[in-house]
Amino acid sequence: MASNGEKAAGLVWVLSFFLAFSGGCLVLAGLASMQSLCHNDGPIITNSRRLLQLSPDTLVATCSKAYRFQWWGWALQTAFVFLTGAYWAAKSKNAGVLIIGACATVLGMIFCNDQLKAMDDVSGRAFSRATTTFVGWLVACTGNFLLILTAFHLPETAAAATADKKAPAGAAAGTTDVSAVATA
Repeated sequence: MASNGEKAAGLVWVLSFFLAFSGGCLVLAGLASMQSLCHNDGPIITNSRRLLQLSPDTLVATCSKAYRFQWWGWALQTAFVFLTGAYWAAKSKNAGVLIIGACATVLGMIFCNDQLKAMDDVSGRAFSRATTTFVGWLVACTGNFLLILTAFHLPETAAAATADKKAPAGAAAGTTDVSAVATA
């Protein structure tokens, strides 16, 4: 029988998963709708590039290049959400998935900041679409952060707990004495 703490952690985890998934969906809608405003592949100037105070030639990017890094961030976010769901279904914990989530969260916060700065220069439909993307990254990052925090409080299966008990214990297990190797 699960304790009240495990039930609360499970409930917070489900809410966090919903936030991360919903944020990813909002980012998908926002990025796709912003890129659909690119009727040609002409040059655009983004606010974040303007802050670099470089020469005018370096401030110009094409519309397809302006959002490609955010698409990679969305792909990492999606991978994190689906891997987290798979490991949760298997009642297993994996530090690698949490590292992917931390990377997705950091990238998401960078993109959230870029969208917030870019919203200063646009109006109308472009402003609405940039706002959708901004809110999507913000919600996704909040969900990711809560998923990472609550992952350590979820119960494990008996097989996972047994595997942890079979692992060598102690500070010397699995290490090599460097002084013995150096003198040989």
